[in-house]
Amino acid sequence: MDECFCGSTRGSSFEARETLFEREGVHKYQICSNCGSARLMESSPTVQDDLYGGEYGTLRESGARTAVRCLANCLAYRSPRLGESIGTILPFVNYGVLGVVRASQAGHKSRLLDVGCGAGRFLRSLRFAGFRGHCVGIDPFLCGDRLLAGGIQLIRGDISDIHGHFDIITIVHVLEHSDGPVRMLRLAREKLKDGGTIVVTIPLFGGTAWRRYGKDWVQLDAPRHAYLHTRTSLGIAASAAGLRIEQEIHDSTVFQFWGSDVVKRRGYLFPLQGADLSLLLRRLGSYLRDVAIAKREGLGDQSTFVLRASLS
Repeated sequence: MDECFCGSTRGSSFEARETLFEREGVHKYQICSNCGSARLMESSPTVQDDLYGGEYGTLRESGARTAVRCLANCLAYRSPRLGESIGTILPFVNYGVLGVVRASQAGHKSRLLDVGCGAGRFLRSLRFAGFRGHCVGIDPFLCGDRLLAGGIQLIRGDISDIHGHFDIITIVHVLEHSDGPVRMLRLAREKLKDGGTIVVTIPLFGGTAWRRYGKDWVQLDAPRHAYLHTRTSLGIAASAAGLRIEQEIHDSTVFQFWGSDVVKRRGYLFPLQGADLSLLLRRLGSYLRDVAIAKREGLGDQSTFVLRASLS
């Protein structure tokens, strides 16, 4: 990508390696001088690539993992305060998104679309927590369409393949994987009911974790992440898609520090080892303090944004 979606071609560059599974190769990014985002200067991984298969977390089927996530997310859904406490330690508890869905007070006629649903753990968690609406997930990396317990429908494909309109559309850790963020948000806008809500959770580039760890920052995740957004870049993309940011929820976690420490020490994150868990337990107090400071200063490495259609 020679040009940022904001239209700028200027900026500084850096190189990063794949750090989840210690794969070979170096990938070039450019930090946009206009919007501050960091974009991958090559084609982002496609459905044919192996970067999203095998051990990549969102697509793995695991009864035990699903059960743990459902229980943790259920607790977070029912208790906002407990949800933030759990979610600050466990990165798979999406307490920012859960809070928005809970506050919507959706009924049994409500329709929710989860973009990039993977194996459907987030939707299963919602159903387990008591969400009564119709749940649909879409993901191009699924092996095929599936119908899960509780009437949850998973569809292999893109947002454009979905029929109908939705009250809530969740895009949780998905937008950063797209080299066409404006297109993704525009398609979501087209599928949104009048008065509906789009909820986007993304890593944020340039915060405390990036400044401290640089290319070892765990949420850099080269080359899966095609764009590492800033608040400015997301605002530009949303506006271009006919949307506006209504709310930001600072929901970064200890993972930004603990995961980055693991990568810095060993060079890769998975598979986790006993020493990694010992590190988390030993430094949990300091990690929690660092998270609180980063959030207070607006420098956490993740936020959830509530988007609505722009006022005409």
